[in-house]
Amino acid sequence: MNLVRFVYVSAATPEFNEQLDMGRILQASRRNNPSQEIGGVLYYGHGYFFQALEGDRRKVNTLYRRLLGDPRHKDVDVISVKPIPFRSFVDWSMKYVPVEDDVERLLKQRGFKRFEPYDFDETTVDALVNLFAGATDPTGGPDLRDGAGSAGRNTALAGLLDFFRRGR
Repeated sequence: MNLVRFVYVSAATPEFNEQLDMGRILQASRRNNPSQEIGGVLYYGHGYFFQALEGDRRKVNTLYRRLLGDPRHKDVDVISVKPIPFRSFVDWSMKYVPVEDDVERLLKQRGFKRFEPYDFDETTVDALVNLFAGATDPTGGPDLRDGAGSAGRNTALAGLLDFFRRGR
C-alpha cells in the first residue's frame, strides 16, 4: 500500500450550516471511509475547514475528487501530501476535533493571530495533525475497528448532536 497523508483546506460557503451539516459530513465519512481503509480528521474554525485524509494514495485521491464537488465549501487548496509510515488516525474513519482553545494556542506560538489555514507551512500542518491525533472527539470513541458498524455510527452521531446542543 502506498500510504499518504493528504491535507486540504477550504472555506465554507453560505450553504454550510455548522450545526446541521457537520453531523451529516461525519456520518457520511464514517459510513463510506472504512470500506476504503481511509481515515482522518476534520476541523472547522473561523469559516474554514482543515481536513487530513490518510490511506492508500489512489483511494485518497478518488475521495478528494468527490469532495471537490461538495457545495458546502469552496476555494479548496491542497496544502500537504506526503508519504507516511503509519496512520495517525488508524482507529478513525473520520475524527472530528473542536479543540479551538488548543488550536488558537498552537497558532499563537507560531505567529498566527487566528485560524487561517491557507497560510500554514508544512511544520504548522504537522503540528496541527499531531494535536488533532491526541485530542478527544466529542462524538464518541474510535470508529474504524470493531465499532464501525451502524450502531457505532449512530452513537457517534448522537454524541455529536448532544455536543452541539450543549453549545460547546
